[in-house]
Amino acid sequence: MENGYVVVIGGINADITGKAVKDVVQNESNIGKVTLTAGGVARNICENLVRMGVDCEFITTFSNDYFGEMLKRSCNDLGISIVHSYESTEFATGTYISLEDYKGQMFAAVCDADGIMNIPLTHIDKYAVLLKHASCIVIDCNLSEEMIEYITKKNENKMIIAEAVSSAKVIKLNKSLNRISAIKLNRQEFESLYQVEYNQENGRKMSVKYNQRIFVTEGIDGSTGYENNNAIHIDAIPIKNIISVNGAGDAYASGIIFGIMQGYDTLYCMKLAGIMSYVTLSSTSAVSKEISKNKIITMLKEIN
Repeated sequence: MENGYVVVIGGINADITGKAVKDVVQNESNIGKVTLTAGGVARNICENLVRMGVDCEFITTFSNDYFGEMLKRSCNDLGISIVHSYESTEFATGTYISLEDYKGQMFAAVCDADGIMNIPLTHIDKYAVLLKHASCIVIDCNLSEEMIEYITKKNENKMIIAEAVSSAKVIKLNKSLNRISAIKLNRQEFESLYQVEYNQENGRKMSVKYNQRIFVTEGIDGSTGYENNNAIHIDAIPIKNIISVNGAGDAYASGIIFGIMQGYDTLYCMKLAGIMSYVTLSSTSAVSKEISKNKIITMLKEIN
């Protein structure tokens, strides 16, 4: 792992976040703060992994516009390789607009991800060797269903880890489930994908049916991992002051990816992921600048 690299394929966005100073009032102009930061599920995963010392090759799509240039600079400054990414002439660079209440809980969001949805299959073909020699391939469900199926079929002997993104988008994995090694999702995304009620019995059944590791985040209740008909639950780390929930799920996914690539067992992966999510909840941005391999491993030892 130390000498390998991970290929992450998925979305990048300019994140525009409005945080109200009080409860959000519908159909009104709410007083608050507006921030512009680099984001996107796959991009956030890349940044978290780079901060943990992992080499990332990021395949996404940019356009020749203001947000595209901003996001390229951000990736270059962080050491995220984007040399294999696609430049679109048809679609704008991805944009994500969210509204949060004063507690940092999301009220609503809108995501423009047309660029990554329309990345050509032929672009991925150019980098078959890159994917072949990767330690792991990570995909998010901002990709089209056709692209997900194409990547998983072309690389069916590779470890492929998927991030659900949302209940509406996770169903794109339907035709590729048997080729996904591990997946991170929440309760609602689990039910949307597997079409069964979320509980531990069904979690175990799905892990056996698709021979995959399933990690389900459960908010304040913690998270549960499923593997080989086993269920492993961990409680959430108590946090008094949530600054923002934005990026917490991406941080958890990053912890799972890092743990799997290091050969850690399911419980250890989940504990590590939980700490990364905890640190992110205390950050104003989708990826906490406090995240580093040394800090996370030290916190893990202290909690244990």
